[in-house]
Amino acid sequence: MGKAAFTQDRRAEKRSAFRHDGLATVSLMILRARRGCGGRRCAFPPYGLLVLLVTAAAVPHSRTEALRRLQAAEAARQASIEAGAQAAAALTKAQAEQARLTGERVQAAADLRQLEGQVVAAEQLLADASARRAEAERALARHEADFAKIVPIMIRLARFPAETVLAVPLTPDRALEGLLITRGLTTQLEQEAAALRAQRQAAEKLRAEEQAKAAAYARRRASQTSAAAVLDRQIAGAQTSISDAERAVQAAAQQAAALAAQAETLRGAIAAMDAARARAAERAEAEAETLRRHQKSDAPAAEARAEALAKPAGPGLEGGARMVTPVAGPVLRAWGSPAEDGPSTGMIFGTAPGAFVSSPCTGHVEFAAPFRSYGKLLIIACGGGYDVVLAGLGRLDAAVGQAVRAGEPVGRMDDTEAAHTSGRPGLYMELRSSGAPQNPAPFLKAQS
Repeated sequence: MGKAAFTQDRRAEKRSAFRHDGLATVSLMILRARRGCGGRRCAFPPYGLLVLLVTAAAVPHSRTEALRRLQAAEAARQASIEAGAQAAAALTKAQAEQARLTGERVQAAADLRQLEGQVVAAEQLLADASARRAEAERALARHEADFAKIVPIMIRLARFPAETVLAVPLTPDRALEGLLITRGLTTQLEQEAAALRAQRQAAEKLRAEEQAKAAAYARRRASQTSAAAVLDRQIAGAQTSISDAERAVQAAAQQAAALAAQAETLRGAIAAMDAARARAAERAEAEAETLRRHQKSDAPAAEARAEALAKPAGPGLEGGARMVTPVAGPVLRAWGSPAEDGPSTGMIFGTAPGAFVSSPCTGHVEFAAPFRSYGKLLIIACGGGYDVVLAGLGRLDAAVGQAVRAGEPVGRMDDTEAAHTSGRPGLYMELRSSGAPQNPAPFLKAQS
Protein backbone atom coordinates (compact mmCIF):
# COMPACT_ATOMS: atom_id res chain seq x y z
CA MET A 1 0.00 0.00 0.00
CA GLY A 2 1.34 3.38 -0.96
CA LYS A 3 1.91 6.21 1.40
CA ALA A 4 -0.86 8.32 -0.21
CA ALA A 5 -3.45 5.56 0.10
CA PHE A 6 -2.43 4.89 3.67
CA THR A 7 -2.78 8.56 4.51
CA GLN A 8 -6.27 8.68 2.89
CA ASP A 9 -7.46 5.68 4.92
CA ARG A 10 -6.20 7.21 8.11
CA ARG A 11 -8.06 10.41 7.36
CA ALA A 12 -11.28 8.42 6.75
CA GLU A 13 -10.85 6.66 10.08
CA LYS A 14 -10.35 9.98 11.80
CA ARG A 15 -13.54 11.38 10.23
CA SER A 16 -15.54 8.28 11.25
CA ALA A 17 -14.31 8.42 14.80
CA PHE A 18 -15.12 12.11 14.95
CA ARG A 19 -18.79 11.37 14.39
CA HIS A 20 -19.03 9.28 17.57
CA ASP A 21 -16.50 10.69 19.96
CA GLY A 22 -15.72 14.32 20.70
CA LEU A 23 -12.08 13.42 21.50
CA ALA A 24 -11.53 12.72 17.80
CA THR A 25 -11.63 16.47 17.31
CA VAL A 26 -8.19 16.64 18.97
CA SER A 27 -6.69 14.15 16.55
CA LEU A 28 -8.06 15.97 13.57
CA MET A 29 -6.70 19.26 14.81
CA ILE A 30 -3.22 17.71 15.33
CA LEU A 31 -3.19 16.26 11.83
CA ARG A 32 -4.13 19.59 10.36
CA ALA A 33 -1.40 21.26 12.42
CA ARG A 34 1.22 18.81 11.15
CA ARG A 35 0.16 19.40 7.57
CA GLY A 36 0.74 23.04 8.32
CA CYS A 37 4.38 22.08 9.23
CA GLY A 38 4.95 20.73 5.74
CA GLY A 39 4.78 17.14 6.80
CA ARG A 40 7.62 17.57 9.29
CA ARG A 41 7.37 16.48 12.85
CA CYS A 42 6.32 19.55 14.85
CA ALA A 43 6.59 19.96 18.53
CA PHE A 44 3.68 21.45 20.42
CA PRO A 45 4.17 23.28 23.62
CA PRO A 46 2.18 21.94 26.59
CA TYR A 47 -0.02 24.98 26.69
CA GLY A 48 -0.91 24.45 23.00
CA LEU A 49 -2.03 20.89 23.66
CA LEU A 50 -4.08 22.10 26.61
CA VAL A 51 -5.83 24.66 24.39
CA LEU A 52 -6.66 21.94 21.90
CA LEU A 53 -8.08 19.67 24.59
CA VAL A 54 -10.24 22.42 26.09
CA THR A 55 -11.48 23.44 22.66
CA ALA A 56 -12.38 19.82 21.86
CA ALA A 57 -14.27 19.45 25.13
CA ALA A 58 -16.19 22.65 24.42
CA VAL A 59 -17.36 21.53 20.97
CA PRO A 60 -20.97 20.34 21.34
CA HIS A 61 -21.89 16.91 20.14
CA SER A 62 -24.08 18.51 17.52
CA ARG A 63 -25.26 15.37 15.80
CA THR A 64 -25.87 13.43 19.02
CA GLU A 65 -27.69 16.39 20.55
CA ALA A 66 -29.87 16.77 17.46
CA LEU A 67 -30.67 13.07 17.54
CA ARG A 68 -31.51 13.26 21.23
CA ARG A 69 -33.81 16.23 20.65
CA LEU A 70 -35.49 14.47 17.74
CA GLN A 71 -36.10 11.40 19.87
CA ALA A 72 -37.51 13.54 22.68
CA ALA A 73 -39.83 15.34 20.27
CA GLU A 74 -40.98 12.03 18.82
CA ALA A 75 -41.60 10.66 22.31
CA ALA A 76 -43.58 13.78 23.23
CA ARG A 77 -45.60 13.50 20.04
CA GLN A 78 -46.30 9.84 20.71
CA ALA A 79 -47.31 10.62 24.29
CA SER A 80 -49.63 13.33 23.02
CA ILE A 81 -51.21 10.90 20.57
CA GLU A 82 -51.64 8.30 23.30
CA ALA A 83 -53.12 10.89 25.67
CA GLY A 84 -55.54 12.03 22.96
CA ALA A 85 -56.53 8.45 22.27
CA GLN A 86 -57.05 7.81 25.98
CA ALA A 87 -59.14 10.97 26.29
CA ALA A 88 -61.22 9.97 23.25
CA ALA A 89 -61.66 6.46 24.64
CA ALA A 90 -62.69 7.86 28.04
CA LEU A 91 -65.20 10.20 26.38
CA THR A 92 -66.59 7.35 24.25
CA LYS A 93 -66.88 5.18 27.35
CA ALA A 94 -68.60 7.97 29.29
CA GLN A 95 -71.01 8.60 26.42
CA ALA A 96 -71.77 4.88 26.16
CA GLU A 97 -72.40 4.71 29.90
CA GLN A 98 -74.63 7.77 29.68
CA ALA A 99 -76.53 6.17 26.79
CA ARG A 100 -76.94 3.01 28.85
CA LEU A 101 -78.25 4.94 31.85
CA THR A 102 -80.59 6.90 29.60
CA GLY A 103 -81.87 3.66 28.12
CA GLU A 104 -82.49 2.29 31.60
CA ARG A 105 -84.45 5.42 32.51
CA VAL A 106 -86.49 5.19 29.30
CA GLN A 107 -87.34 1.53 30.01
CA ALA A 108 -88.10 2.23 33.66
CA ALA A 109 -90.38 5.10 32.63
CA ALA A 110 -92.18 2.84 30.13
CA ASP A 111 -92.70 0.16 32.80
CA LEU A 112 -93.86 2.77 35.26
CA ARG A 113 -96.23 4.24 32.69
CA GLN A 114 -97.97 0.84 32.52
CA LEU A 115 -98.33 0.82 36.30
CA GLU A 116 -99.66 4.37 36.22
CA GLY A 117 -102.19 3.32 33.58
CA GLN A 118 -103.30 0.51 35.87
CA VAL A 119 -103.61 3.00 38.72
CA VAL A 120 -105.81 5.24 36.57
CA ALA A 121 -107.98 2.24 35.58
CA ALA A 122 -108.24 1.02 39.18
CA GLU A 123 -109.13 4.52 40.29
CA GLN A 124 -111.91 4.69 37.68
CA LEU A 125 -113.28 1.32 38.80
CA LEU A 126 -113.18 2.53 42.38
CA ALA A 127 -114.96 5.73 41.42
CA ASP A 128 -117.66 3.78 39.56
CA ALA A 129 -118.13 1.38 42.48
CA SER A 130 -118.35 4.30 44.89
CA ALA A 131 -120.97 5.99 42.70
CA ARG A 132 -123.08 2.81 42.49
CA ARG A 133 -122.81 2.22 46.22
CA ALA A 134 -123.73 5.82 47.01
CA GLU A 135 -126.78 5.72 44.70
CA ALA A 136 -127.94 2.42 46.22
CA GLU A 137 -127.61 3.80 49.71
CA ARG A 138 -129.51 6.95 48.77
CA ALA A 139 -132.36 4.87 47.28
CA LEU A 140 -132.37 2.65 50.35
CA ALA A 141 -132.56 5.65 52.65
CA ARG A 142 -135.52 7.06 50.69
CA HIS A 143 -137.31 3.70 50.75
CA GLU A 144 -136.69 3.29 54.46
CA ALA A 145 -138.00 6.81 55.16
CA ASP A 146 -141.21 6.07 53.26
CA PHE A 147 -141.56 2.69 54.86
CA ALA A 148 -141.05 4.06 58.38
CA LYS A 149 -144.33 6.01 58.14
CA ILE A 150 -146.46 2.86 57.85
CA VAL A 151 -144.46 0.63 60.20
CA PRO A 152 -146.80 1.28 63.22
CA ILE A 153 -149.85 0.32 61.13
CA MET A 154 -148.06 -2.77 59.90
CA ILE A 155 -147.23 -3.82 63.44
CA ARG A 156 -150.85 -3.35 64.65
CA LEU A 157 -152.31 -5.18 61.68
CA ALA A 158 -149.80 -7.99 62.13
CA ARG A 159 -150.76 -8.42 65.77
CA PHE A 160 -154.52 -7.62 65.75
CA PRO A 161 -155.86 -7.69 62.20
CA ALA A 162 -159.55 -8.37 63.07
CA GLU A 163 -159.64 -6.16 66.14
CA THR A 164 -158.19 -3.27 64.18
CA VAL A 165 -160.90 -3.46 61.61
CA LEU A 166 -163.71 -4.10 64.10
CA ALA A 167 -162.57 -1.22 66.25
CA VAL A 168 -163.68 1.14 63.53
CA PRO A 169 -167.50 1.74 63.57
CA LEU A 170 -168.42 0.54 60.09
CA THR A 171 -171.35 -1.26 58.52
CA PRO A 172 -170.75 -4.96 57.92
CA ASP A 173 -170.21 -4.53 54.20
CA ARG A 174 -167.76 -1.69 54.75
CA ALA A 175 -166.01 -3.71 57.45
CA LEU A 176 -165.67 -6.65 55.08
CA GLU A 177 -164.33 -4.36 52.39
CA GLY A 178 -161.85 -2.92 54.87
CA LEU A 179 -160.75 -6.38 55.88
CA LEU A 180 -160.08 -7.33 52.26
CA ILE A 181 -158.19 -4.09 51.66
CA THR A 182 -156.17 -4.67 54.82
CA ARG A 183 -155.29 -8.16 53.69
CA GLY A 184 -154.16 -6.85 50.29
CA LEU A 185 -152.23 -4.05 51.94
CA THR A 186 -150.54 -6.53 54.21
CA THR A 187 -149.43 -8.57 51.21
CA GLN A 188 -148.10 -5.44 49.48
CA LEU A 189 -146.27 -4.36 52.62
CA GLU A 190 -144.65 -7.77 52.88
CA GLN A 191 -143.46 -7.42 49.28
CA GLU A 192 -142.16 -3.94 50.01
CA ALA A 193 -140.32 -5.25 53.06
CA ALA A 194 -138.73 -8.04 50.98
CA ALA A 195 -137.68 -5.53 48.32
CA LEU A 196 -136.22 -3.32 51.01
CA ARG A 197 -134.20 -6.22 52.41
CA ALA A 198 -132.92 -7.09 48.92
CA GLN A 199 -132.01 -3.48 48.34
CA ARG A 200 -130.14 -3.38 51.62
CA GLN A 201 -128.24 -6.55 50.68
CA ALA A 202 -127.36 -5.07 47.30
CA ALA A 203 -126.05 -1.95 48.99
CA GLU A 204 -123.91 -4.09 51.30
CA LYS A 205 -122.56 -6.01 48.30
CA LEU A 206 -121.68 -2.77 46.53
CA ARG A 207 -119.98 -1.53 49.68
CA ALA A 208 -117.87 -4.71 49.82
CA GLU A 209 -117.06 -4.32 46.10
CA GLU A 210 -115.96 -0.77 46.70
CA GLN A 211 -113.70 -1.87 49.52
CA ALA A 212 -112.13 -4.52 47.26
CA LYS A 213 -111.59 -1.91 44.54
CA ALA A 214 -110.05 0.41 47.11
CA ALA A 215 -107.65 -2.35 48.20
CA ALA A 216 -106.70 -3.04 44.56
CA TYR A 217 -106.15 0.68 43.99
CA ALA A 218 -103.96 0.85 47.10
CA ARG A 219 -101.84 -2.05 45.82
CA ARG A 220 -101.42 -0.37 42.45
CA ARG A 221 -100.44 2.87 44.13
CA ALA A 222 -97.90 1.04 46.29
CA SER A 223 -96.37 -0.57 43.18
CA GLN A 224 -96.29 2.81 41.47
CA THR A 225 -94.64 4.44 44.47
CA SER A 226 -91.99 1.73 44.66
CA ALA A 227 -91.18 1.92 40.94
CA ALA A 228 -91.18 5.72 41.08
CA ALA A 229 -88.62 5.64 43.89
CA VAL A 230 -86.32 3.50 41.73
CA LEU A 231 -86.68 5.87 38.79
CA ASP A 232 -86.09 8.86 41.06
CA ARG A 233 -82.80 7.32 42.18
CA GLN A 234 -81.80 6.72 38.57
CA ILE A 235 -82.55 10.32 37.67
CA ALA A 236 -80.68 11.65 40.71
CA GLY A 237 -77.66 9.42 40.05
CA ALA A 238 -77.35 10.19 36.34
CA GLN A 239 -73.80 11.29 35.56
CA THR A 240 -73.48 13.33 32.37
CA SER A 241 -70.08 13.64 30.73
CA ILE A 242 -70.35 16.30 28.07
CA SER A 243 -67.94 17.74 25.57
CA ASP A 244 -66.96 21.35 25.03
CA ALA A 245 -69.30 21.46 22.01
CA GLU A 246 -72.22 20.22 24.10
CA ARG A 247 -71.48 22.85 26.72
CA ALA A 248 -71.70 25.47 23.99
CA VAL A 249 -75.13 24.12 23.00
CA GLN A 250 -76.30 24.27 26.60
CA ALA A 251 -75.01 27.81 27.07
CA ALA A 252 -76.77 28.95 23.89
CA ALA A 253 -79.98 27.25 25.01
CA GLN A 254 -79.83 28.93 28.40
CA GLN A 255 -79.43 32.35 26.78
CA ALA A 256 -82.34 31.61 24.45
CA ALA A 257 -84.49 30.48 27.39
CA ALA A 258 -83.71 33.71 29.26
CA LEU A 259 -84.97 35.70 26.27
CA ALA A 260 -88.04 33.46 25.94
CA ALA A 261 -88.99 34.09 29.57
CA GLN A 262 -89.48 37.77 28.73
CA ALA A 263 -92.00 37.05 25.95
CA GLU A 264 -95.69 37.74 26.50
CA THR A 265 -97.05 34.75 24.59
CA LEU A 266 -96.00 31.15 24.04
CA ARG A 267 -95.58 31.78 20.33
CA GLY A 268 -93.37 34.77 21.08
CA ALA A 269 -91.26 32.67 23.44
CA ILE A 270 -90.68 29.98 20.82
CA ALA A 271 -89.86 32.63 18.20
CA ALA A 272 -87.35 34.27 20.57
CA MET A 273 -85.64 30.92 21.18
CA ASP A 274 -85.45 30.13 17.45
CA ALA A 275 -83.89 33.52 16.72
CA ALA A 276 -81.40 33.21 19.59
CA ARG A 277 -80.34 29.73 18.44
CA ALA A 278 -79.79 31.00 14.89
CA ARG A 279 -77.67 33.94 16.11
CA ALA A 280 -75.55 31.66 18.31
CA ALA A 281 -74.89 29.31 15.38
CA GLU A 282 -73.89 32.25 13.14
CA ARG A 283 -71.50 33.67 15.75
CA ALA A 284 -69.89 30.26 16.29
CA GLU A 285 -69.39 29.74 12.56
CA ALA A 286 -67.84 33.22 12.19
CA GLU A 287 -65.46 32.55 15.09
CA ALA A 288 -64.46 29.17 13.62
CA GLU A 289 -63.84 30.76 10.21
CA THR A 290 -61.61 33.44 11.75
CA LEU A 291 -59.55 30.85 13.61
CA ARG A 292 -59.24 28.72 10.47
CA ARG A 293 -57.94 31.69 8.46
CA HIS A 294 -55.28 32.44 11.05
CA GLN A 295 -54.49 28.74 11.51
CA LYS A 296 -54.97 28.91 15.25
CA SER A 297 -54.52 25.78 17.34
CA ASP A 298 -58.03 26.02 18.82
CA ALA A 299 -59.72 26.15 15.40
CA PRO A 300 -60.83 22.46 15.55
CA ALA A 301 -62.60 23.03 18.89
CA ALA A 302 -64.34 26.12 17.48
CA GLU A 303 -65.42 24.14 14.43
CA ALA A 304 -66.86 21.42 16.68
CA ARG A 305 -68.82 24.05 18.61
CA ALA A 306 -70.15 25.60 15.42
CA GLU A 307 -71.14 22.20 14.08
CA ALA A 308 -72.93 21.30 17.33
CA LEU A 309 -74.86 24.59 17.33
CA ALA A 310 -75.87 24.20 13.69
CA LYS A 311 -76.91 20.56 14.16
CA PRO A 312 -80.70 19.96 14.33
CA ALA A 313 -82.08 19.47 17.84
CA GLY A 314 -83.59 16.13 16.86
CA PRO A 315 -84.69 13.97 13.94
CA GLY A 316 -88.01 15.79 13.58
CA LEU A 317 -91.43 14.28 12.96
CA GLU A 318 -91.51 13.99 9.21
CA GLY A 319 -91.69 10.73 7.29
CA GLY A 320 -94.20 8.99 9.54
CA ALA A 321 -92.27 9.55 12.77
CA ARG A 322 -94.27 9.01 15.94
CA MET A 323 -94.14 10.56 19.39
CA VAL A 324 -94.35 8.74 22.71
CA THR A 325 -97.49 9.51 24.72
CA PRO A 326 -96.06 11.50 27.65
CA VAL A 327 -98.27 9.96 30.36
CA ALA A 328 -100.63 7.02 30.85
CA GLY A 329 -104.18 8.23 31.19
CA PRO A 330 -107.34 9.19 29.32
CA VAL A 331 -107.62 12.26 27.13
CA LEU A 332 -109.71 14.73 29.13
CA ARG A 333 -109.75 17.35 26.39
CA ALA A 334 -108.91 16.74 22.75
CA TRP A 335 -107.25 19.11 20.30
CA GLY A 336 -109.76 21.51 18.78
CA SER A 337 -112.45 20.95 21.43
CA PRO A 338 -114.24 24.05 22.81
CA ALA A 339 -112.35 25.96 25.48
CA GLU A 340 -112.72 29.30 27.27
CA ASP A 341 -110.66 31.18 24.68
CA GLY A 342 -111.76 29.24 21.59
CA PRO A 343 -110.87 25.83 20.18
CA SER A 344 -108.19 24.07 22.19
CA THR A 345 -104.71 24.20 20.66
CA GLY A 346 -103.50 21.24 22.73
CA MET A 347 -104.54 18.09 24.57
CA ILE A 348 -105.09 17.44 28.26
CA PHE A 349 -104.35 14.00 29.71
CA GLY A 350 -105.69 12.70 33.00
CA THR A 351 -102.89 11.15 35.05
CA ALA A 352 -102.27 9.09 38.12
CA PRO A 353 -101.10 11.05 41.19
CA GLY A 354 -97.36 11.66 40.98
CA ALA A 355 -97.16 10.26 37.44
CA PHE A 356 -93.84 10.68 35.63
CA VAL A 357 -93.92 12.69 32.41
CA SER A 358 -91.80 11.42 29.49
CA SER A 359 -90.40 13.35 26.56
CA PRO A 360 -92.63 12.71 23.53
CA CYS A 361 -89.70 13.02 21.11
CA THR A 362 -85.92 12.91 20.84
CA GLY A 363 -84.43 16.38 20.97
CA HIS A 364 -83.18 19.13 23.30
CA VAL A 365 -84.87 20.85 26.22
CA GLU A 366 -85.25 24.48 25.20
CA PHE A 367 -87.22 25.84 28.18
CA ALA A 368 -87.79 24.50 31.70
CA ALA A 369 -89.32 27.01 34.12
CA PRO A 370 -92.64 28.59 35.12
CA PHE A 371 -94.14 30.68 32.31
CA ARG A 372 -97.14 33.00 32.52
CA SER A 373 -100.41 31.13 33.13
CA TYR A 374 -98.96 27.78 32.04
CA GLY A 375 -97.34 27.02 35.38
CA LYS A 376 -94.22 24.87 35.18
CA LEU A 377 -93.49 24.61 31.48
CA LEU A 378 -91.24 22.39 29.37
CA ILE A 379 -90.49 23.09 25.72
CA ILE A 380 -88.63 20.35 23.84
CA ALA A 381 -87.26 20.99 20.35
CA CYS A 382 -87.79 17.81 18.29
CA GLY A 383 -86.04 19.08 15.14
CA GLY A 384 -87.44 19.96 11.75
CA GLY A 385 -89.24 23.00 13.17
CA TYR A 386 -91.31 20.93 15.63
CA ASP A 387 -91.57 21.84 19.33
CA VAL A 388 -93.51 20.06 22.07
CA VAL A 389 -94.95 22.07 24.96
CA LEU A 390 -95.74 20.33 28.26
CA ALA A 391 -97.46 22.23 31.09
CA GLY A 392 -99.08 21.50 34.43
CA LEU A 393 -96.17 19.56 35.89
CA GLY A 394 -95.48 19.50 39.59
CA ARG A 395 -91.73 18.94 39.16
CA LEU A 396 -89.18 19.46 36.38
CA ASP A 397 -86.40 16.86 35.97
CA ALA A 398 -84.73 18.23 32.83
CA ALA A 399 -82.40 21.20 32.43
CA VAL A 400 -82.26 23.69 29.59
CA GLY A 401 -79.95 22.46 26.82
CA GLN A 402 -80.16 18.83 27.94
CA ALA A 403 -80.43 16.22 25.20
CA VAL A 404 -83.35 13.83 25.79
CA ARG A 405 -84.57 10.67 24.15
CA ALA A 406 -88.18 9.84 23.31
CA GLY A 407 -89.66 8.22 26.42
CA GLU A 408 -87.05 9.62 28.82
CA PRO A 409 -88.58 11.05 32.03
CA VAL A 410 -88.42 14.85 32.12
CA GLY A 411 -90.76 15.72 34.99
CA ARG A 412 -93.46 14.59 37.35
CA MET A 413 -97.05 15.47 38.20
CA ASP A 414 -98.13 16.47 41.71
CA ASP A 415 -98.04 13.44 44.01
CA THR A 416 -101.17 14.24 46.01
CA GLU A 417 -104.63 12.71 45.89
CA ALA A 418 -106.19 16.16 46.36
CA ALA A 419 -104.50 17.53 43.24
CA HIS A 420 -105.87 14.63 41.22
CA THR A 421 -109.42 14.52 42.55
CA SER A 422 -110.04 18.24 42.84
CA GLY A 423 -111.07 18.54 39.19
CA ARG A 424 -107.93 20.45 38.17
CA PRO A 425 -106.60 19.69 34.65
CA GLY A 426 -103.92 17.05 34.20
CA LEU A 427 -100.97 17.29 31.82
CA TYR A 428 -101.32 19.80 28.97
CA MET A 429 -99.50 18.92 25.74
CA GLU A 430 -99.18 21.11 22.66
CA LEU A 431 -97.36 20.40 19.40
CA ARG A 432 -96.09 23.35 17.35
CA SER A 433 -94.72 23.32 13.83
CA SER A 434 -92.73 26.45 12.95
CA GLY A 435 -94.42 28.15 15.90
CA ALA A 436 -98.03 27.33 14.90
CA PRO A 437 -100.13 24.81 16.88
CA GLN A 438 -100.80 21.48 15.23
CA ASN A 439 -102.94 18.48 16.20
CA PRO A 440 -100.59 16.07 18.04
CA ALA A 441 -102.97 13.08 17.92
CA PRO A 442 -101.79 11.73 14.53
CA PHE A 443 -98.18 11.75 15.76
CA LEU A 444 -98.79 9.89 19.01
CA LYS A 445 -98.12 6.19 19.38
CA ALA A 446 -100.92 4.07 20.76
CA GLN A 447 -100.71 3.83 24.51
CA SER A 448 -99.59 0.47 25.85
